[in-house]
Amino acid sequence: MVKEVSKERWENAQNGEINHYDYENQENYKNSAFIILKDHFNIDPETDLVGKKILESGGGCHPAISFCKGLKKAVNVEPLYDRFPDNIKTNLLNSGVESISIGFEDYTGKSKFDEVWFFNVLQHVRDPFLQIQNAKKITNVIRLFEPIDTSVNTEHPHSFSIQFFEEQFPDTEVKKYQGGSVARFHGANCAYLTWKKNVKKKIT
Repeated sequence: MVKEVSKERWENAQNGEINHYDYENQENYKNSAFIILKDHFNIDPETDLVGKKILESGGGCHPAISFCKGLKKAVNVEPLYDRFPDNIKTNLLNSGVESISIGFEDYTGKSKFDEVWFFNVLQHVRDPFLQIQNAKKITNVIRLFEPIDTSVNTEHPHSFSIQFFEEQFPDTEVKKYQGGSVARFHGANCAYLTWKKNVKKKIT
């Protein structure tokens, strides 16, 4: 059963997770981001997102938004950002990414975004429900690519199923990536989806 974890449990997960970041191999992160965006969302990150404002929750040291060209605004809400090496922080700044060192549960910004992205992050967070709720408040489009049917361990307080995401995003098709089916990419099965808010037009 998925539920919010304690702050202490979440901090232990964060302390474990930071030891797994591969700061040097930026190309590996880029390759994964392009597989997610191109192969699963049919988006060319070099041409299709120009002028967009995108927030990524827990994008890590090389968030997907850092590989996208022409974004009007790129925000990485990453609780471990303050602990990253200085060269990684410089790389993010040079990529035009604004980084906020908190969990997305605590994000209070009022700005609206064209899209919010959850890519391989919700296993690590304190409260997946609140993260999703916060995203729905500030955007009309959510893109999600998350592992499913995995084990809970120190770095991963949560495990999800296809059904969990169907419940959080009703009337949205949840697709399945078969783990290990793409070379040098996810070994775990993953759920992915694009949620779009049903915005009713005002009658004038």
